[in-house]
This record gives sequence, structure tokens and C-alpha cells, in this order.
Amino acid sequence: MSDSTQLSPRIVIQIVLALEDGQSGTWTQVSLIRRAKRIGLSEAEIDAARDGRSFEAKSSAAIRLAKAVLDQSGNDLIEAREHAAAFGLCSVEIRQIEKLATTLR
Repeated sequence: MSDSTQLSPRIVIQIVLALEDGQSGTWTQVSLIRRAKRIGLSEAEIDAARDGRSFEAKSSAAIRLAKAVLDQSGNDLIEAREHAAAFGLCSVEIRQIEKLATTLR
């Protein structure tokens, strides 16, 4: 994949839902849910993301990676990167997830 690869909006919003409490920055809980619904997430998918999981393997791997970045645990982060790659996330997407997680810290 090229360097112009962008994370899907579905993955981004699921990561934000998983990591944000909805009270900081420009992300409010209501705006997050509205955005998630516009992108096409169902209520069940929104609830799952808020619980830090997803029904889609690739999105689940992305959430796991983002959480590992926040936890700053070396071995967990390495494993999460490998897991993300195994489930189809390219190196550019992995870097984007890590950057997103860092900005939500």
C-alpha cells in the first residue's frame, strides 16, 4: 500500500469511541455517536467500540493496537502491531493508528 493510504472512517471512529471518554477536546459523546451513525455503524457496533472491541477482526485489531499505545507496555505493543499486521493493516495504517492514539492520550 502507498503512503497515501488512509484509515477507514469506520476504524477511526471505533478507535475514538474506544479511547475517548467523550468529555475532552472537540469530541463529545453526542457528536461521536452522531458521526458513528453517519458513517454507518449500528447501535451494537457503537456499544462494542465504547467497550473497546469490534465485531470486525480488522477493526478489533486496530482498537487493540490503539489501547496498547496508550498502555505503553513494550511487549503488548509489539504483539498488538503483529496482530494488526496479521489482520490486514499495513505499516502506514499501523503508524496512523499509533499517531491517533497518541493524540487522544
